[in-house]
Amino acid sequence: MIRKLILTTGEKLIDIFVVLSLIAVFIGGIGVSSNTRSFGEGLLLFILFEIIGFIYVVIIFFFIYLALDIRSILKKIEENTSR
Repeated sequence: MIRKLILTTGEKLIDIFVVLSLIAVFIGGIGVSSNTRSFGEGLLLFILFEIIGFIYVVIIFFFIYLALDIRSILKKIEENTSR
Protein backbone atom coordinates (compact mmCIF):
# COMPACT_ATOMS: atom_id res chain seq x y z
CA MET A 1 0.00 0.00 0.00
CA ILE A 2 2.72 2.48 0.95
CA ARG A 3 4.76 1.37 -2.03
CA LYS A 4 1.93 2.19 -4.45
CA LEU A 5 1.49 5.58 -2.79
CA ILE A 6 5.19 6.32 -3.18
CA LEU A 7 5.20 5.21 -6.84
CA THR A 8 2.14 7.26 -7.77
CA THR A 9 3.49 10.28 -5.89
CA GLY A 10 6.82 9.88 -7.68
CA GLU A 11 5.10 9.78 -11.07
CA LYS A 12 3.14 12.93 -10.23
CA LEU A 13 6.35 14.66 -9.11
CA ILE A 14 8.03 13.78 -12.39
CA ASP A 15 5.02 15.14 -14.29
CA ILE A 16 5.27 18.36 -12.27
CA PHE A 17 9.01 18.59 -13.04
CA VAL A 18 8.26 18.21 -16.76
CA VAL A 19 5.85 21.13 -16.67
CA LEU A 20 8.21 23.25 -14.55
CA SER A 21 11.08 22.48 -16.92
CA LEU A 22 9.06 23.56 -19.94
CA ILE A 23 8.04 26.76 -18.15
CA ALA A 24 11.71 27.39 -17.30
CA VAL A 25 12.66 26.90 -20.96
CA PHE A 26 10.02 29.44 -21.98
CA ILE A 27 11.20 31.98 -19.41
CA GLY A 28 14.81 31.36 -20.43
CA GLY A 29 13.88 32.00 -24.06
CA ILE A 30 12.35 35.32 -23.10
CA GLY A 31 15.46 36.20 -21.10
CA VAL A 32 17.79 35.32 -23.97
CA SER A 33 15.77 37.29 -26.49
CA SER A 34 15.55 40.37 -24.28
CA ASN A 35 19.34 40.85 -24.29
CA THR A 36 19.53 41.54 -28.03
CA ARG A 37 19.69 44.78 -29.97
CA SER A 38 17.18 44.07 -32.74
CA PHE A 39 13.75 42.47 -32.88
CA GLY A 40 14.75 39.94 -35.54
CA GLU A 41 17.79 38.77 -33.63
CA GLY A 42 15.75 38.44 -30.45
CA LEU A 43 13.02 36.50 -32.22
CA LEU A 44 15.53 34.16 -33.81
CA LEU A 45 17.28 33.52 -30.49
CA PHE A 46 13.92 32.97 -28.77
CA ILE A 47 12.82 30.41 -31.36
CA LEU A 48 16.16 28.59 -31.32
CA PHE A 49 16.27 28.52 -27.52
CA GLU A 50 12.69 27.22 -27.35
CA ILE A 51 13.26 24.46 -29.92
CA ILE A 52 16.55 23.28 -28.41
CA GLY A 53 15.24 23.52 -24.85
CA PHE A 54 12.01 21.69 -25.67
CA ILE A 55 13.90 18.87 -27.41
CA TYR A 56 16.32 18.64 -24.49
CA VAL A 57 13.53 18.41 -21.88
CA VAL A 58 11.58 15.85 -23.91
CA ILE A 59 14.64 13.62 -24.41
CA ILE A 60 15.71 13.77 -20.76
CA PHE A 61 12.28 12.97 -19.38
CA PHE A 62 11.69 10.34 -22.07
CA PHE A 63 14.68 8.41 -20.74
CA ILE A 64 13.51 8.87 -17.15
CA TYR A 65 10.05 7.51 -18.03
CA LEU A 66 11.68 4.71 -20.03
CA ALA A 67 13.85 3.71 -17.07
CA LEU A 68 10.83 3.68 -14.77
CA ASP A 69 8.86 1.60 -17.26
CA ILE A 70 11.70 -0.89 -17.66
CA ARG A 71 11.97 -1.15 -13.89
CA SER A 72 8.26 -1.88 -13.48
CA ILE A 73 8.33 -4.49 -16.26
CA LEU A 74 11.35 -6.21 -14.71
CA LYS A 75 9.59 -6.19 -11.33
CA LYS A 76 6.53 -7.86 -12.87
CA ILE A 77 8.70 -10.47 -14.56
CA GLU A 78 10.48 -11.14 -11.27
CA GLU A 79 7.18 -11.55 -9.44
CA ASN A 80 5.86 -13.96 -12.11
CA THR A 81 8.98 -16.14 -12.10
CA SER A 82 9.16 -16.38 -8.30
CA ARG A 83 5.68 -17.95 -8.07
